[in-house]
Amino acid sequence: MGKSTNGRECAEPEATIDPHKFLDPCWFKGVLSTRENDLRAHKIALTYSKLADVLDLLIHRRDDEDVAAGDIALQHTPDDKQQPPRVCNANWFHFATWGTLAVTRNIANERPPQRVDMLPLDSVRRWLTPVVIQARASNGQRVSRELARGQCLMFITMCYSLAHLDEWVDQNQDAPPEEFTLDDEGHEAVAEEIVRLGTSELGSPRARPSISRDRHVRPLFEALSLYLHARRTTDPVARARCVLGGNLLLTAIEQDLVDRAVEAVVDHIPQRLAQAAEQRMARWVERRFHVPSQITSLSLPFRFPQIRATVDTVWSRLMTDQVFVMPLPTETLRLGRDIPYAVPGTPYYPPALRRLRQIEVSDEEHRKELVPVLESVADLVEAFERSDGVGRGSASRDWRRWDERMSFATTLMRSRQHDGTLYWPPYSLEDQRRIRRDELPKRSGDPSALEVQAPIDALGL
Repeated sequence: MGKSTNGRECAEPEATIDPHKFLDPCWFKGVLSTRENDLRAHKIALTYSKLADVLDLLIHRRDDEDVAAGDIALQHTPDDKQQPPRVCNANWFHFATWGTLAVTRNIANERPPQRVDMLPLDSVRRWLTPVVIQARASNGQRVSRELARGQCLMFITMCYSLAHLDEWVDQNQDAPPEEFTLDDEGHEAVAEEIVRLGTSELGSPRARPSISRDRHVRPLFEALSLYLHARRTTDPVARARCVLGGNLLLTAIEQDLVDRAVEAVVDHIPQRLAQAAEQRMARWVERRFHVPSQITSLSLPFRFPQIRATVDTVWSRLMTDQVFVMPLPTETLRLGRDIPYAVPGTPYYPPALRRLRQIEVSDEEHRKELVPVLESVADLVEAFERSDGVGRGSASRDWRRWDERMSFATTLMRSRQHDGTLYWPPYSLEDQRRIRRDELPKRSGDPSALEVQAPIDALGL
């Protein structure tokens, strides 16, 4: 309690909202049932930011007081003798928070493109900007539906599985991660529920399951098991690498689930322009040769498939290089450019994630189980990453390609996993309350628009 100017006692303002309030199936269902796209996207981003704290507590065995104090990821200088440095291992939900906000602003086709003004030629900019805006507006509903579908599939898969993991840890505090399998009766129910929620038009003959048990749910449990290994070990290097492995597996599942949405977003503009050109050609053929335009329109798309594929690829590479960006709290990354150093003058990767094939486990108790796990993490990184160790080659050429997205994401997560700014909340406490009341926030939480405020504690004030 504090004292007001008139001497009366006043209640201290609430510092934060308990993140465990967002780990509730009732909240999940409320998010999924939200009809307004903008509000649902903000609810998803807020949920991810809170669940990032929940998973961080679980992995590092932190106390709930850390969250209440709002200092989960405080970074202390090495010469601070009073308090030891806190280790930050950003998990998948930290990255997903900022990724969701990036999708809302850059790919949702609700705002003008951010980076078209960076094109080198004035004539190209003057032609391209109205074309992009007009084409996006004409096909916005289809794109919004695909984006909403992809976001909901990710939300179902990740949130329900984390709720199950949190419950399992409560019941099995020190059980080995090998016991967290998909084959026993309790896990079967969770897997079936995730598949059921991801099935469109459930109960009808046209029902289509979008989440596969073998393709998505089984790797999902493997990723969560890596987080359990990180929780179990006392070796900080092994913990960081296990978190990285879990992040990469969840990202691979995420990118597979949103593959169709990404393709729809990128391709809808050239497809729209191609349809307009084909309609004009069909009308010209009708006037010139008296062939009904309906018949010509049916055959034209099949006459030049290679040309259309080439145009789609050129367009996708242009958008990836010039338009798509990933705003993080303190930097904005261009998806079509190599990821720069997090801090110039320092190693590109943090020491724990630099030489993944060099496996030395200080945790004697769990060394036998950790060595093969760490080897599998090194295999994952080598399978996904294409950069040379200092960021060269990390740029994505065509964002429609799953392997291009995974290469970019692997380098991003590996180089930024210890970045404490990823823990910053995207919304103020007032906006968090507004979102919980089904109201749009006053600020969108977009770092590129300077709408994210750094926590005062993070600045050492």
